[in-house]
Amino acid sequence: MQRIFDKGILYGLNNNLGGCQLAQEGNDFYIVGADSVRKKLGSGKVVLLGTVTSTKTFDLSAYDGYEKFELNKNILGHVSGSYNQSTGILTVNQSNVTGYVTISGYGYVMDVAGNESIRRNGNGQMSGNATLAYPKNVYLIY
Repeated sequence: MQRIFDKGILYGLNNNLGGCQLAQEGNDFYIVGADSVRKKLGSGKVVLLGTVTSTKTFDLSAYDGYEKFELNKNILGHVSGSYNQSTGILTVNQSNVTGYVTISGYGYVMDVAGNESIRRNGNGQMSGNATLAYPKNVYLIY
C-alpha cells in the first residue's frame, strides 16, 4: 500500500468527503456527517430473519429501535409486504413466478396440496402455465 502513496497515485486524497469527515481511533473508524453526528463504521448488526416461501410474519419488537425500522432501509430482501412500526410486526408476502411450460415424455403434474392432478401415460407432450413460490431471504440491518 505504501508504494501506491509513494507513486502519487492517491495524491490529494484526504479525509474530507463532501462535508463528511472520516476519523480513526485505534482500530475503529468513524464518520462525521454534515449534521455533526458521529457514527462508528461497521457497527451495525445484520440478522437473517428467515427464508420466506409463503406469507410469513416476524415480530421485530425484541430488537432495539424497532419503532424506527423501515422497509428497504433496515428490512431488506423482501419483495412485498408491510411493517408496523408501533407493534414491530413485519409481514412478508409470498412471491411467485409463473410461466408457460411444456413437458415432453412421461410425466404427471401435482397440485399445491401434492395431489397428482394430471397424469400422462405414454410418450407425448403436456403444456400449460406453472406457478412456483420462490424462496427469498429477509434481513434486518440495525
